[in-house]
Amino acid sequence: MRLPFEPRVSAAVLAGAKYSKLRANSSYPDDLWRNVTVRVGDNLSLIFNRVGASRSDLQQVLDTDKNAGVALTKLEPGQVTRFRFEQSKLLEFIYEQDYLTSLRLVLDGPHSNANWIKSKPEIRVASAVAEINHSVFIDGQKAGLLDKTIMEFINVFGWDVDFLRDLQRGDRFSIVFEELYKDGEKIGNGKILAAEFVNNGKQLRALHYQNESGVAGYFSDKGEAMRKAFLRTPVNFTRISSRFSLARKHPILNRIRAHKGVDYSAPMGTPIQAVADGKAEFVGWQGGYGRVVVLKHGATYSTLYGHMSRFARGLRTSSSISQGQTIGFVGKTGLATGPHLHYEFRVDNQHRDPLTVKFPNSLPLDGKFKDDFQRKSSAMLARLDSLRETPSTEDKSLVAKAELIHKPFRQPN
Repeated sequence: MRLPFEPRVSAAVLAGAKYSKLRANSSYPDDLWRNVTVRVGDNLSLIFNRVGASRSDLQQVLDTDKNAGVALTKLEPGQVTRFRFEQSKLLEFIYEQDYLTSLRLVLDGPHSNANWIKSKPEIRVASAVAEINHSVFIDGQKAGLLDKTIMEFINVFGWDVDFLRDLQRGDRFSIVFEELYKDGEKIGNGKILAAEFVNNGKQLRALHYQNESGVAGYFSDKGEAMRKAFLRTPVNFTRISSRFSLARKHPILNRIRAHKGVDYSAPMGTPIQAVADGKAEFVGWQGGYGRVVVLKHGATYSTLYGHMSRFARGLRTSSSISQGQTIGFVGKTGLATGPHLHYEFRVDNQHRDPLTVKFPNSLPLDGKFKDDFQRKSSAMLARLDSLRETPSTEDKSLVAKAELIHKPFRQPN
């Protein structure tokens, strides 16, 4: 799925910038512990040296639990490590992986042990409203939304909306979402509970629902799955260099020739993803298309991906493929003037325009859950209705640019 605007700050950097604020509220008193925050370029050996722990202490930590040892090789800036010594002997080591997850190792020779500790956050419900004047990311950030929530919003509606081609100035979106708190401090956002997007006058709504079996997903207010059987586009492209046409002049052969697909220009090596679950019907070289992958999606649908620079590692004919899985990388093999993906969509072996073909939906909500869905979603739909009258962040006279709209809310059981 293509992004309308890339997040500018990584999650790791955001975590690092804020983590020190939460350390004061830690369950482990600072006067008994030596604390080290992970820096860019750090590894466990450097951190142990910095705190004065010995190599034998380090080895004991790594030997206590193999899974713990693997986790400790993946340190990220902003994470916190804690050491408790007694007469220069390391007795306990804590690795705070994130706000809610920590690893505790008690070091006692053959009796050493490791335990992962999971905390539960306090969940509050908040709402935000934004109007499109620049991009989903810029206007979402102005409304006080985190990049994670904006990305989730794009993922929810991405099967129905092309966020690069379809956005109109004046489009409007409302989101009801979880905020996560620990010890009174906000530590991030949870899932989107409900969202509305008005795109060129057309209203789309999505509601999160989990059935009694624990299966969860996003559904329209009519109980139809938001997730479609096919993604609209298979690559994060820069422009469409050639559209579907039965009478296009070929740029190399210089003669009229049907172009039964869409060409997406993209930088060399850009990942190409499968638009739907299926099986690899062909992986190899195919004349002017160069390196090609053909995927079969059930009995009716198939897709072709051409001019690849290389295939994904391990991909071969008859491989099972999942929607969104990387199958290869943009190139210019075969008859191509520059790096791009040639993409074809076929229905019963007949070529269709990938930009306009109507996709089948995923399975709708099971009938036995519809009453439960309607009961649980009614409060969320009412909340979305109330947000229609809320001014967007662009209306400075009525609402601050980064204000979130908080209202008491209780979800039905």
